Amino acid sequence: MKGRISSLSMLYLAEVADAGSIRLAAERLFISPSALNRKILLLEEQLGTAIFKRAARGVTLTGAGEIMLAAARQTERNLATAISQVEALRGLKRGHVNFGTLTGFAEKAVPELLAAWRVSHPEVTFNFYAGNSRDIVQQVLEGRLDLGLCWDPPSSTPVRRVASADIPIGVAMQPDHPLASRKKVRLRECLEYAVVFPSRGMEFRTVLDRINIGIESRVTPAIEVNAIAALRQLALIGNDLVLITANSVIDEIEAGTIVLRPLEDPGCDLLKLSLFTKDSDSLPAVADVVIAGLERELETVRARMAAIAV
Repeated sequence: MKGRISSLSMLYLAEVADAGSIRLAAERLFISPSALNRKILLLEEQLGTAIFKRAARGVTLTGAGEIMLAAARQTERNLATAISQVEALRGLKRGHVNFGTLTGFAEKAVPELLAAWRVSHPEVTFNFYAGNSRDIVQQVLEGRLDLGLCWDPPSSTPVRRVASADIPIGVAMQPDHPLASRKKVRLRECLEYAVVFPSRGMEFRTVLDRINIGIESRVTPAIEVNAIAALRQLALIGNDLVLITANSVIDEIEAGTIVLRPLEDPGCDLLKLSLFTKDSDSLPAVADVVIAGLERELETVRARMAAIAV
């Protein structure tokens, strides 16, 4: 390697990787595309290898580029952590936290937490990402998020779990539905009714498909939906059965507008919501604010589900 690689070069690398285009990255950095391109070429010369594949539509990382981007993310996190720790020593409650949750938490729980945190910690800034589990886990591993709250990643994933809550999958229905008198149901008992399924790719659809394959006559979805809010609304206004996780309809269950009967099929294990961070990373000192709030939210979910005996 030729010469010392500067932190500014790593910043340029990360911006180009995020933008997928030298031109777009240059706009974000307020420099000319030609100047930014020279910086990237210099970095490649120092490394002795290409870090981007260039094409008419933009740029993508090479294998070497992926390695350097991971190092750039780590550098950003180390700097943010160091600044947060120094300010903590000075008695200042300042800093920045990046965290992500499943979209269901973005509707009410997280906005309420953010509003409260802005009052109690006005010098702390937050970046909140709502998405699916795969994206959240990936962003935690890449260092883009300090914390993630989503369905538990595989045990081999190098994350440190902070808190969790077990969530059943069930069948949501109108209170006067024939199956509402049951305490639990099996998927095959839904055969004579129209059933709304989560779309393929949603985490708990995998569990449902595994059960469906194991029964003699498979349940054919009448509707498939890739949004929890739409599944919940269909349970509220329609006559069809809706397969959904218990935490997604807990308000409606408490209000008595729908009922949820847990699935008791073999293999229908409880799903686990987990709050986690990257295993090898130290967190910004102010991350404790977010951890405490999300832990309380998980505890609230557990208590509410216990109260309605789901």
